[in-house]
Amino acid sequence: MQKIFVETLSRSAILNAYPLVRLAVPTLDLAAWRRFARLALDGRRGARTGILVAKRLSRRHICGLICYRREPDLILGQVIQACNLIAIDLFDPQSIVLALVSSLRSLACANGCSSVHLMMPDTEFAASALRDMIAGLDRHSAVNHWVDVTFSANEHLSELPGERVH
Repeated sequence: MQKIFVETLSRSAILNAYPLVRLAVPTLDLAAWRRFARLALDGRRGARTGILVAKRLSRRHICGLICYRREPDLILGQVIQACNLIAIDLFDPQSIVLALVSSLRSLACANGCSSVHLMMPDTEFAASALRDMIAGLDRHSAVNHWVDVTFSANEHLSELPGERVH
């Protein structure tokens, strides 16, 4: 298995990440992606927002991406909120996901955050697969992991998912 490294997306690599983002969001145009990424990487915001990218050591292309922001939580204090998780690999996408989540955990620890909240689309497969992968992470970490299920604000209350938020 090839090693994966995770780093913050640099402003000069915003264009390089676009093909990966486009696979996940086919309707996103390049100008919208550039605006979003530049705002997330804006140094004036400190370490409050960012985009992490994953690459295999043997390749130069980006194979994973996740967006994050540090926010206060009424109960938990500072937390990392993460969304837009993208991992593309024909044979082992789980290792990319785990590398990104592990890096989020390190980022949370370094910034005094108690939890990482991963916001996922409302699909049973996505939420359960991610919970299973995270279950294999070191349980002795001081950082908790949450998988929040995101749903449309336009849905009727009777159509909302049941108790699937963990």
